[in-house]
Amino acid sequence: MNIYNQEAKTLFNGKNIYIFLGKDDGNERFLISAGAKWSEELGSAYHQFSYKNEKIATIGRENEKENILEFLGKEDKFKILIITGKAGTGKSRLVYYTLFKNEDVKKTWSVYGLNYDELQYFTYENICRLTGKKIVKKKILFVIDYVTINAEQIGKWIKSLYSSNKEDDQDICIRILLVERAQLGEGREPYWYIKLVKENRLDNLEVYKNIATMNLEDMSDQQLEEIFVMYIKTNEEKYKKGGIYPDYTQCRKAGREIIEGLSDDRCKTPLYIMYIADVWINGNGNGKNKYNWKS
Repeated sequence: MNIYNQEAKTLFNGKNIYIFLGKDDGNERFLISAGAKWSEELGSAYHQFSYKNEKIATIGRENEKENILEFLGKEDKFKILIITGKAGTGKSRLVYYTLFKNEDVKKTWSVYGLNYDELQYFTYENICRLTGKKIVKKKILFVIDYVTINAEQIGKWIKSLYSSNKEDDQDICIRILLVERAQLGEGREPYWYIKLVKENRLDNLEVYKNIATMNLEDMSDQQLEEIFVMYIKTNEEKYKKGGIYPDYTQCRKAGREIIEGLSDDRCKTPLYIMYIADVWINGNGNGKNKYNWKS
């Protein structure tokens, strides 16, 4: 089988990439599947609270979105952005809609959301092969979520890519965006950061100067109130089928009271508020269950 003429597509098109490794028998190739969680093919299976649910409008985070796009626009050949924030703050949603669903970005960048197992296929040597055959653009963005699980190995991959990219005179531009929950702060270095940076001595390399960080701050009570109401509006038809006809004045009032009454600020996240809105409308919408949201 001659695979020089093998058609190859990028992951964000939901297809496979076959990379020729140099032997004529057709067996020496590897497959990068569309199995990465950011793949478009996974969109049909998401649940109602998923960051991919396009029915739910994005509220806030405009500054963060601009910062991500600015990160792409820097002139450096190699740059890293770390996005942190507690669970449910909208990190995955922000990245997904700013990058993976942004056609303007994909005109210029090849965008890949990688599982750890797929890092081995993106050696710098193979990236050069892909860009040389124009399978992949010379501007490449990698997104890796849940860094903690394989932080040290991801750090080794970053170190290898950076070293090869620095020594190469090709105009290949690489961006790496890492997403984690435990945030960085002054004097605070979470376990994943120590394994990623310290274990690989990235802080001794010039690349360390090109690591930017962004922590998603908590949303205001007013923004969370909008999310509460918006979620119910988005699912109005579902509730009506169950005999629930939302009164949005009542919804807004309930959302405000519930959010203001939450005693634990860790619960004040978009994801948690959507869960609360769903429970509230299903219970209180029919005059049933009265929940104590403060506990």
